[in-house]
Amino acid sequence: MKRMMLVLLSLLFFSTQSRTQSDVTLSSENKEGGFILFARNDAYCPMSVAVTVQLENLQQGDGKQDLYVVPARTEKFRLMDLNVIDPKKKAKFGTRVKYNRGNTNQHTYEEGHAYQLPFERGKNFMVFQGYNGEASHRGINALDFTMPEGTEIFAARGGTVISVEAGNSRSCPEEECKKYNNYIVIYHSDGTMAEYTHLRKEGALVKVGDVVKTGDRIGYSGNTGWTTGPHLHFVCFLPRMDSRETIQTKFLVDDGMRAVLLEEKSSYSRSN
Repeated sequence: MKRMMLVLLSLLFFSTQSRTQSDVTLSSENKEGGFILFARNDAYCPMSVAVTVQLENLQQGDGKQDLYVVPARTEKFRLMDLNVIDPKKKAKFGTRVKYNRGNTNQHTYEEGHAYQLPFERGKNFMVFQGYNGEASHRGINALDFTMPEGTEIFAARGGTVISVEAGNSRSCPEEECKKYNNYIVIYHSDGTMAEYTHLRKEGALVKVGDVVKTGDRIGYSGNTGWTTGPHLHFVCFLPRMDSRETIQTKFLVDDGMRAVLLEEKSSYSRSN
């Protein structure tokens, strides 16, 4: 029996990304009476993989799924078995794949987690645009901190760095400049992710795969991408296959004694 395989990849990105992902690759092996389809995940977080198969003289084995969550740094994750219907006829298959980082079916997370303000101890900055802000945050749970370019940025929560872009220098006030955003994305232990955006060119102090703790210095603020002035854009979210579900997070204030939702046009000092 002649084996044929066609793999067509349809790649998905975080909204701020401008470079192609290649974290997931598929492979197959012959088995008696058919094939086994595997996925490799080179990312430092789980990957959600949706696979549609086109079959000729084959049928998918038991346990059919619409979505597979492939663990981080996995070389050979078994997706499915494809079994030959008539061994006297040619059998072939093709796949169409969509994927994104994280578990896109996840809906629960540590809602009570207290985040640390993402700047240096003793500093004070204003939230000039808050959750669902009128300027560019409509329907988005994100925060914009006004701060000069070159301000040190610290991890609001520990995790693993899964994406970094730091090579851009352009900016403009139109959404089309989103492709020039510099950013760091950190994957947290509860499956959420945080993105720190508008970093200055070469303003990332971490790389993909680094594990950071809460309060570690990770980069420098800037004025790159879709922006009207220097600031840090911070957003925490759960991934979806074609989008993201942004979430509101509480930050420690009052010497770290209280965790509160930050309010637009209010200033906050980090003392913890």
